[in-house]
Amino acid sequence: MSNVLAIDGNSFSITKTDDKSGKVLDTVKVEGSIVMSPSQVGTVLAQVHRSAGTIRDGFLSFLTLVYASPRLDGFRLSGDAATGKLSKEFKAAVRDAESDVVGQLVSDKSLKLPGKDADNVRIQAFLSTLRDDKNYSNVKNTTNKFVAFCMNNIATESGHLIPVPYMQAMLAEAIDKADTDKSFSSKLRAIEEAIEGPASIDAVDCIDALAAAKRLVAKLTSVSEHYAEMATTNAALSVPDAAQAAIAKAAATPIGTRQRAPKAEGATV
Repeated sequence: MSNVLAIDGNSFSITKTDDKSGKVLDTVKVEGSIVMSPSQVGTVLAQVHRSAGTIRDGFLSFLTLVYASPRLDGFRLSGDAATGKLSKEFKAAVRDAESDVVGQLVSDKSLKLPGKDADNVRIQAFLSTLRDDKNYSNVKNTTNKFVAFCMNNIATESGHLIPVPYMQAMLAEAIDKADTDKSFSSKLRAIEEAIEGPASIDAVDCIDALAAAKRLVAKLTSVSEHYAEMATTNAALSVPDAAQAAIAKAAATPIGTRQRAPKAEGATV
């Protein structure tokens, strides 16, 4: 598979083609934004700095509604502390609950989405944008585990959000770190489980990850072939146990006391 890159004004396209047939497999197009002026950059950075806490609280408050959903019944406090992993069923239930909550917020006018498309189309577009937000996904990774291992929700009965650092400290105590598998295969399985579909990874990240995966496969193949060659060499050089015993016995016997093999009849010296 190869990539054909093209730039047309502010439109950037990545076209994947089959190396053998030349057939186009997929095309991703991304529009480039105009570079901001220094004053615009300053304004945006200041807004982000001022609103960072509010945005996190908004994400957390939204997630309290998600974890209160009946779809999570049976999943709360159901995590396996020995592995610290979440089941695919748990993650799917959270995604379904997200859709339900956003739909309800739109229905009761608490959330107004732009555009003139049908509600379900705009809701799916909003959810895709929300899930692609790294700040939201990072918070959700922590809260998902907190609900799976520590408490039924991420707010107290008095209506206060549980701070993320406190959640992380509780998780450190709840998950059995001694049995954590730190092997490379475990790390790769974790990446495999994290990629649930297009909504869990954006197009550019997917392309970069695919290139890295190909390099990783090549490197692991090389290492595997190295071990295979070592095993073949060791097998070829190994001596049967009986022969090793005979060699050891001969080496331990003084030269003058070794017996010569009897001469065959008819043989001449």
